[in-house]
Amino acid sequence: MAWNLTLAVYLIAIVGMAIFGVNSGWMLVRSQWARLAARRAKSAPPAPPQPESEWPFVTVQLPIFNERYVAERIVRAAAALDWPRDRLQIQVLDDSTDDTADLTTSVVRELRDAGIDIEHRHRNDRRGYKAGALAAAMPHVKGEFIALFDADFVPGTDWLRRILIEQHAFADPRTGFAQTRWTYLNREHSLVTRAQAMMHDVHFLVEQEVRCRSGLWFNFNGSGGLWRRTCIDDAGGWQIDTLTEDLDLSYRAALRGWRGEYRSGIHAPNELPERILAFKKQQARWARGSIQTARKMLGPVLRSDAGLFTKFCATVHLCGYSMHALLISFLILWPLLCAGVTNAPTNSIPLWANLLSPTSLGFILGFPIVQLSRGRDWRKIFPELLLTVVIGVGVSAANSVAVMRGLFGKDPGEFVRTPKSGDVSRGSRYRIQLDATVVFELAMMIWLATWAVVLWHNNAPLWSLACAFYSACFAHFILGQAWEIRLERPRAQPAVAEDACSAANS
Repeated sequence: MAWNLTLAVYLIAIVGMAIFGVNSGWMLVRSQWARLAARRAKSAPPAPPQPESEWPFVTVQLPIFNERYVAERIVRAAAALDWPRDRLQIQVLDDSTDDTADLTTSVVRELRDAGIDIEHRHRNDRRGYKAGALAAAMPHVKGEFIALFDADFVPGTDWLRRILIEQHAFADPRTGFAQTRWTYLNREHSLVTRAQAMMHDVHFLVEQEVRCRSGLWFNFNGSGGLWRRTCIDDAGGWQIDTLTEDLDLSYRAALRGWRGEYRSGIHAPNELPERILAFKKQQARWARGSIQTARKMLGPVLRSDAGLFTKFCATVHLCGYSMHALLISFLILWPLLCAGVTNAPTNSIPLWANLLSPTSLGFILGFPIVQLSRGRDWRKIFPELLLTVVIGVGVSAANSVAVMRGLFGKDPGEFVRTPKSGDVSRGSRYRIQLDATVVFELAMMIWLATWAVVLWHNNAPLWSLACAFYSACFAHFILGQAWEIRLERPRAQPAVAEDACSAANS
């Protein structure tokens, strides 16, 4: 009975991971095929330029919370956008509880005196977090279009002109939003940032591109994009019942008949988290919020009149972070089954499950292929790929907890923002505290290490080495967090404690 129950859960995990792996493989093939087709296709002649007098009114919204090191940079970057001053409004939506509010007030006053239509909106509470700030500012929006940038972004001066005028992203009146590709100011800072960039490149160079080209539903990424004001209103506005307000609004808009546009050729530079702790908290927020959105939106999606394939892809998209819970289930149960097969020949794992297992790792192929298609040297790609796998396994424990909270939690939870360092000294940063999920990571490390020894003594060396590898992934992830905490201790005086700035993952 115990064997059958364990095997059943294991098979569910394998099938689930295989679905995600096959879906990733399909998108990778479609992406590479489209890239080859684009090289052979003749470029269309450019559309005639639109007279500047006909350019639309645009509002730029900058949601900020306790980002003293990057707040001024994004405010000045927004003010430098190449757009007619009589058709540009900037809203600084500042919920800060530290001296960031004083800093942004001073910069806004300076820019307003220089003739820029800019306002500083500071809330006394963080109700609804980012979504709440955006919703509160909507009655004061003047623009037909709304551009959104988080505090760590630095858009180029031509960003608005390229997306609205040169590339006509909103030529179709049913286009509700347009997303541009994220690029990274600190990509080469360390192996950790390079590994993150490798993960995000698959999303922005494969997933978003394929979903858009295939007419599938995809999401606004929360920053570095542009919304049509009427689309936001028609879809029900910004809502505060999930931690991923961008994903939520994207799907509500799709259900109302709006579509999205994706422009990979227009870049939105921003910062990657430079610490494993910051990355872990960011991923946990995205995981919890996406599952909250899935819980909220899957019913309406499946009941909609969209095609069956569109519904399937939307389901896989909304449930993407459940991959981490499936991986954790696999890592817990797989050694038990291996030992059961070794000790009792009557026990067996179905052949189809063994054949299906490799497909569950199909998404890993996207990492090196995308980097090679970018023209990067494979010798630099290999260490990044290895660390990407290590970090992906390591973060799965915290993300699994977040998935469970998103699935069963009664409230949205706190929006714990990911602090960025800007160009300041690495010693003058917001501190991030360890959380209880490190205990889960430690338990996974010990569990897999123990089974590595057991399986080795049971004459199953390949299975033993696999367990040892996964255990090493968790060990590396734990040691990385401990090392970051240790490095920050001597700098406790100039740093700002995260829990002092917020009771509260961008």
